[in-house]
Amino acid sequence: MIFMCGIFGIIAKPETKYLAGNLRKTLESIAIFSESCGKDSSGMTISKSGVARKTVIKGDIPIRQLIS
Repeated sequence: MIFMCGIFGIIAKPETKYLAGNLRKTLESIAIFSESCGKDSSGMTISKSGVARKTVIKGDIPIRQLIS
């Protein structure tokens, strides 16, 4: 049986006025807030507009450890 919870994301257009560092800090904050939903494992997918390749990072660890 597989359960998923704590699914979230940020979508930003290339011309966004937000700096990449601010987007990263926001994403990290959301991830840490969602940690109580999935303490046993975590993962994330990172993609960039116009690039077909996606980066997948996952593990049997809490999100705090994954993002560090």
